[in-house]
Amino acid sequence: MRLTECSQCGALRKGGLPCPACGFLPKRPAEYVCFSDEDLVRIGGSQQRPVSMQTRSEWYAQLLGLAQERGYKPGWAYHKMREKWGDCPSMKPAPVRPGHEVLAWVRSRAIAWHHSPQNPRNQQAAAS
Repeated sequence: MRLTECSQCGALRKGGLPCPACGFLPKRPAEYVCFSDEDLVRIGGSQQRPVSMQTRSEWYAQLLGLAQERGYKPGWAYHKMREKWGDCPSMKPAPVRPGHEVLAWVRSRAIAWHHSPQNPRNQQAAAS
């Protein structure tokens, strides 16, 4: 951190921290936000684009392919589909090699499980 002079009392303080002498902490100036005069619309949040059955079927096929590669039971792919989309297609497609998007999502779920309080390893550590 760099040292700066307090604008209120002149004492030296570390940048980003309050002054040790008087407690003053300068605030950043407000930033201008450019906007257009139009109707407001909600962005982000729970509004998701509807996903086609084709896309969901492709995901299921890739999850089945990943389960096959890793030696998991086919039910693993079914449960991952339920986790991702809320349900699973009734038709079971042929397994295909998983793409980057599916692999990244599965990795994100593994990381979330690793840090989850439901993970038995984390329950043991909390009890100790």
